[in-house]
Amino acid sequence: MLYKLLFGFFIFFSSFSLSQNIEQIEIEIKTNEINRRLIVEKSVDEVSRKFVKSFLGEDKFNSEKHKIEKNIIKNKNRYILFTKMNKSIEQKDGTYLTKIFIGLSKENLQSLLVEHNLFYTSQGASCVLPVVVFETNLKNKKNNKKYKWWKESFGKEKSLSKNLAKIFYTFLNQEMIKGGFYSFDPIFSRAYESIPKAFLPKGSRTKHFMKLSKFLTCDIILSGVVKISQLQKDSSYLSELSFIVFNIQTKQKLFKFKETLNLTASNNKMNLEQQFKSKLSDVFNSITFQLSFYKNRGTLDLNRMIISVQGPLDYYQKEKFKKYLLQNIPSIKGLQERLLASNKIVYEAEISESVSKLVTDLKKKSKNPYFSIQITGYNKKRLNIYAKER
Repeated sequence: MLYKLLFGFFIFFSSFSLSQNIEQIEIEIKTNEINRRLIVEKSVDEVSRKFVKSFLGEDKFNSEKHKIEKNIIKNKNRYILFTKMNKSIEQKDGTYLTKIFIGLSKENLQSLLVEHNLFYTSQGASCVLPVVVFETNLKNKKNNKKYKWWKESFGKEKSLSKNLAKIFYTFLNQEMIKGGFYSFDPIFSRAYESIPKAFLPKGSRTKHFMKLSKFLTCDIILSGVVKISQLQKDSSYLSELSFIVFNIQTKQKLFKFKETLNLTASNNKMNLEQQFKSKLSDVFNSITFQLSFYKNRGTLDLNRMIISVQGPLDYYQKEKFKKYLLQNIPSIKGLQERLLASNKIVYEAEISESVSKLVTDLKKKSKNPYFSIQITGYNKKRLNIYAKER
């Protein structure tokens, strides 16, 4: 099949986002037959490669070609927002010429490159998936609506809750990148339309996010509610934000966040939205700071479990055994005491490998010259050890 790409012109417009631009690329493809799926696929791949090269340069593109194919090109739904194909026109030589319009978000593509440690030389960013309910409590009850991007409760209908969601997700994405994280913007990327329905969450429990998290390669979930209430005495508003941030891969609840924002009295909806945006900066700085705490400790990708140690160890021997575990078992990254008794100590442990790998490493060390170690039982969340000094 012959094909020729003509990159004609670039158009910027912002009807889909408050601050981001969609770049529209016009492409002409010449083929021997009309195959709409293949024509779109070829054009999208070529556009993807062109823009990745513009970010990384020819040399880095060639050296990271396999990684780019696997993690960027195959995830093109993250930055290719739409395609529109005109009717194919037969040419004198028997071939067909087809014009295609592709909508691409350079910002989303950059974020994807950052996420896979391609754009910067520093550590790659961790993906944050926001699953937030927006609701209003207004004097005019008819205008009270809940907005969930994964439900599209009221479709394209305009509402204050959806407008606030647009502001929230756009600003969150911008702030997360500054802190070394990547946040998925579900409204801008038309997630409800582009993500297969089988991957969208049906509830609010952790298990409901598993498929979506895996589909988007996002392990950190920002779940919660943003509620705007209109005060009865005047035209003032309160915005109550309540979030839980957890790592769905390690099943670790990282932290909770609650904040109440006072918005100045105003009957102007635009002014209300601007105030809401202006007060989000401190909120996102706080969330990013707390996420950075876990990232800097290297614990975002660690599993938590309980390690219970029993045996005739005095206080100094227990301290010596704790130090021994941290220095000689590579998968144990942290031990926090939770219970200390005469013949027992319980730790909350952070581990980088599976429990079975941890048990294997401990068994290899069971004949060490310092301690006699015996595994008395274990499961995914708990490991029981009997230990005594030799």
